[in-house]
Amino acid sequence: MNSLLPTFKIIELCLTYRCNVQCQNCSNLCTQAPATEDYLTPEDIYFFLDDLAEHNHPLGQITLHGGEPVLTPDFETIIKLLCEYRKLNNCTLWLLSNNSNELIREKTRYISDKYCIPLGISEKRGTNRDAKGHELMYVPVNESPDDLGLPYTLGCFQSAQCGMCYNKQGYFPCSPMAAAARVFDYSSMGHSIVDVTEEACREKFAQHCKHCGFAMERRRAFNQVTTKTWDKALKEYAKKKGHYEIL
Repeated sequence: MNSLLPTFKIIELCLTYRCNVQCQNCSNLCTQAPATEDYLTPEDIYFFLDDLAEHNHPLGQITLHGGEPVLTPDFETIIKLLCEYRKLNNCTLWLLSNNSNELIREKTRYISDKYCIPLGISEKRGTNRDAKGHELMYVPVNESPDDLGLPYTLGCFQSAQCGMCYNKQGYFPCSPMAAAARVFDYSSMGHSIVDVTEEACREKFAQHCKHCGFAMERRRAFNQVTTKTWDKALKEYAKKKGHYEIL
């Protein structure tokens, strides 16, 4: 079975799981498993950056995403901290936004222009189409290869290309698993970069990839795809959190 480990020099900071759009097959489960209370604070970012410095682990790229990152409380304070880190470590910052309304577009333009941060746009449902006009959707993360009896990899293009993820719970080998942690009660690898090892990543992949649509052949889906393992877990999560309409 193939194992595609993340690059430890690239990280996705999941600043918040708050989002103003309802994309089907959201890889961070913002639609399927809302978690508006899970966001990184400036204090969390201080700790994160100090830990990197203490253990001499400079990053080459940080992608800021969510949810919709600009909805993070104290967002500009966090940006300033990360820009100081960028200056000291020659690190690239990316801001990933849905850019879905004028208020968010105004915020992203302001941050991008003032702090010279490239902006990546993740289009919402209904606006993302191919050259022939066919609507493109996200990879169906809630499609469990274990449910379907299909082969899967340990790790995938998401971990190999986008790197590891850091959220309120700590480090995960990829952002889909970091999001799934709140549904399946996964633990993180830890809050320190020294906890991020190849062995720890493989252990986490063995725990989660059997339930992740990213671990199969990459494809797009036009409708929400939710197999039985996810259906059960999302319903239990919804009941626990008080969200009774799921999908």
